[in-house]
Amino acid sequence: MTEKERNSGNHPRLIATLVVTLFVGPILLAWWLAVARPSMTEGALLNRGTLLVPPVDLQRETPLRPLQDIPLAPGEWAIIYFTAAACAEQCMQTLGRLQVIHDVLGHDSTRVRIAALFDVDNPSSPWWMLASPAARGHLAGSIAERTGTTAPEQGMVFLDWRGQIMMFYAADTESVHIKKDLKRLLRGSKIK
Repeated sequence: MTEKERNSGNHPRLIATLVVTLFVGPILLAWWLAVARPSMTEGALLNRGTLLVPPVDLQRETPLRPLQDIPLAPGEWAIIYFTAAACAEQCMQTLGRLQVIHDVLGHDSTRVRIAALFDVDNPSSPWWMLASPAARGHLAGSIAERTGTTAPEQGMVFLDWRGQIMMFYAADTESVHIKKDLKRLLRGSKIK
């Protein structure tokens, strides 16, 4: 048997293998993506905060209605810091961190408000403040219900202009993570 005769027998096998690979390969890949759900699909969220599903709706949650007084125009957001205690040193440091995040947003900073929700009034603060133990307690309970954890004593949430609280952050979350998520939200919510 010559070399040419030996190679001509491999040619149909090669074509058959290529055809099977071209048609069966995508089916196997789709099955793997559907069943295995690798990190590039549903599980790989970019946000660093905890997404609240469903969002906390200020219209439906009567104790949270005082938060509707935060002045937000379409496309604007508020970062609300809440704590069960009076605003002492740690609280002021956290609000200062939020102010730095606000300042580094550049031209988008005009679309972000910083607010605080406490159990005890603190009129000397430069931020929009609300002293309402009922609202703060209800917010913590709503976060616990949606995250399946215990009610947080303190933390931060993002509120959009429609009155939806979308995201929760623990008080010790790094500023860079909050800034990245906020920039992503601002970019995605631009009203043109």
